[in-house]
Amino acid sequence: MTGATTAGRRRARDPEATRQALLDAALELFGRNGFDGTSVQSIVEQAQVTKGGFYHHFASKQELLHEIHDRFIEFHLERMRELLAIEDLPADELLRRLVRDILVVGAVRWRDDIEIFYQERRQLEGDRYAAVLAKRHEFERYVIEVVERGVAEGVLRDAGDPKVVAFGIVGMTMWAYHWFDPARGGAREIGELYAGLVLEGLRR
Repeated sequence: MTGATTAGRRRARDPEATRQALLDAALELFGRNGFDGTSVQSIVEQAQVTKGGFYHHFASKQELLHEIHDRFIEFHLERMRELLAIEDLPADELLRRLVRDILVVGAVRWRDDIEIFYQERRQLEGDRYAAVLAKRHEFERYVIEVVERGVAEGVLRDAGDPKVVAFGIVGMTMWAYHWFDPARGGAREIGELYAGLVLEGLRR
């Protein structure tokens, strides 16, 4: 029995392993060949599963691409909700943890997913695209809330439209997915550096 056949049979008995293998294969192939240049057949061959296994988990390549986005945005949303739920957290510490532990650490952890999503997001249509926008807008509102809280508590200066400030913070930090190199430091260390830069720039 070949190694590929053995791996395929193990995944057939483990639905989560099959799903993960398909996502990993899609990330690699979308990155190498693009969304349009990647067929369902090439994904299942790379993942060493059957087409039936693919369609058991995903109705189409579009649904798989949506799942790639959903994984990383849900990671960010869950941690954002947890952070905002902490009582009596000073506004400057709230902003520090947002930048360090959610934006930068999240960008590094999910960098392959983020890169593929930004590269291929125009492939999403209809309800799937609307769902993506809804979650992104929810996350943006949370970041704006952090900025507004800092200004209201007198910790951060009023630098103008909180939405513009929030977008600047997200854009600066999330871009780490594009260039991160462990030789430059770990995600947490880089996050601490960025948090310091943001706080010094905004501190009242």
